[in-house]
Amino acid sequence: MTKDEIIAAVAKLNRQNGAFYGFETLTTPHLTKKNRTTKEPTTFTVQIRSTFSAMLGVSYENAVNNAKERRGEERDFVAQKPSGKHYVGGSKWLMEADKVEGKFYIAVDKVGGVKRTYLIDGREATEAEIEDLKANYLDKPSANPYGVTWRTYGVESILRVA
Repeated sequence: MTKDEIIAAVAKLNRQNGAFYGFETLTTPHLTKKNRTTKEPTTFTVQIRSTFSAMLGVSYENAVNNAKERRGEERDFVAQKPSGKHYVGGSKWLMEADKVEGKFYIAVDKVGGVKRTYLIDGREATEAEIEDLKANYLDKPSANPYGVTWRTYGVESILRVA
């Protein structure tokens, strides 16, 4: 799908805030320059194809404050402006890069399970290769104490929206 088709499809689906949608994405993760264990240079490319359900039009600040409230904590979280991006036309889900006009992102709150397929140089990785990627090359996942899985995806990385 083209960027305009993705934006149009998501805009059409976004009839109500907080609605669930299915996404399929193909992203290129950040890799270390060298293997953490062997110190050998990284000489391959990795892509991750993901399918997941997500909500659009949800306020990140409200999601974190709702989670804090469920834990008996004060609702005092204030979200910062997304780094390098701004929301377009009052939207809670469509963002544009600050420095690159026409580079769009979609903000989603992931819910439920995510199915991932790892590709190394275009072929599907084995389980052993995936474990090696996670241990030696991929960024370590950060802990989120409130369970809010907020992500932004470049429109060009979105393959399908349903």
